[in-house]
Amino acid sequence: MTTAIMGVVTDSSGAVVTGAHVCIRNEATDQVSTTTTDAQGQFRVGGIPPGAYDVTVTSAGFAIATQTGVISSVGVESSVNISLAPGTGGQGRLGFGTLITSRELLADSKCEEKGLGLYSYILFGSPPPNDATHERYVATLKSFLAIPSTREMVKYVPKGQLNITYVPIHGIVQPSSAEELLKVYNYERASDLLARISCNQGAIRCGPYLAGPYIISTTKPLSEQTSLSVNFLYQDISSVPARIVPLWVDEFMKQSAQPQFWQKRKGPQVALELRTAIAIAADGTPDVEHSADSWKKALAMILVWK
Repeated sequence: MTTAIMGVVTDSSGAVVTGAHVCIRNEATDQVSTTTTDAQGQFRVGGIPPGAYDVTVTSAGFAIATQTGVISSVGVESSVNISLAPGTGGQGRLGFGTLITSRELLADSKCEEKGLGLYSYILFGSPPPNDATHERYVATLKSFLAIPSTREMVKYVPKGQLNITYVPIHGIVQPSSAEELLKVYNYERASDLLARISCNQGAIRCGPYLAGPYIISTTKPLSEQTSLSVNFLYQDISSVPARIVPLWVDEFMKQSAQPQFWQKRKGPQVALELRTAIAIAADGTPDVEHSADSWKKALAMILVWK
């Protein structure tokens, strides 16, 4: 059973705004639907599950407007009218939940694009030294390939609204699988980018970057920084079992949508660490995984905390 959200977009004078980009994000699942306003400034997005949504509107010459907590129920079309104030539109970081993650391959001769909302990188410090690391790399790249491509997202979302996630590669190929992508991964460029990270996470110093994966988000292209500024997001998942990696990648991308993205959400972080500890213990003792089912269900609930 599905529902719909509709509305009208106007400017500060009350005139309708045509051709405005409307992005509707489910707060619980991060599922995104997009559309544009018609000649009457109206929009409608149907076929969405009931729940709470963020509605973000962008249009050239206007500041980005977001309305959060729009509740849509089965059988009732929710209506939300949004007024746009004058502004540059699509510039700088946006409010909670309005950055949309996309993926991009960072080829040898290619530099990062300018004017994006956030820059994220999936970095491996070396070729996989063992089978466990190889599986971890592949699981990470599978999660990367599940992210919508930047080429498709820019058709609907302004560049300043994107959290672009890079993977450095050799050549200009377009791998169709995680294994193929791993074969062309550019470890040398990844090492150069990792060398720019000199930071402390509490009392623990980041690195050394021996394998990985490592994920980092920063407000400027990493290749343009000799060392990171104060506000960045960093995650070391080099000891995470491969089957748990998608949970870490998903949480990292949700975290990077926060306005203060560098401040990790405590509930989900604790849940992931506990879930990982269970998985590691289960690798040595299968009964642990079986007896931890109730814990995993509870931790799954914690993962949706904001």
